[in-house]
Amino acid sequence: EGKELKKIRGEMNLTQEELARELSVASNTVARWERGERKIPNHLSLALEMLKTKQKAQDKPNCFFSLS
Repeated sequence: EGKELKKIRGEMNLTQEELARELSVASNTVARWERGERKIPNHLSLALEMLKTKQKAQDKPNCFFSLS
């Protein structure tokens, strides 16, 4: 479970601190999840999917059309 979280975090190019900020938890909480010292909450997978969607939306270039 913790190894999977670390893998996903790496795929998202986030540090533990950045992921913690996005999830509104302490960075040591993310570290404990990854080490298996704390149980990962059931809703975390949904939160990670939402973060992935947010990242994808931010990666898309903005298209502006000029009518002049």
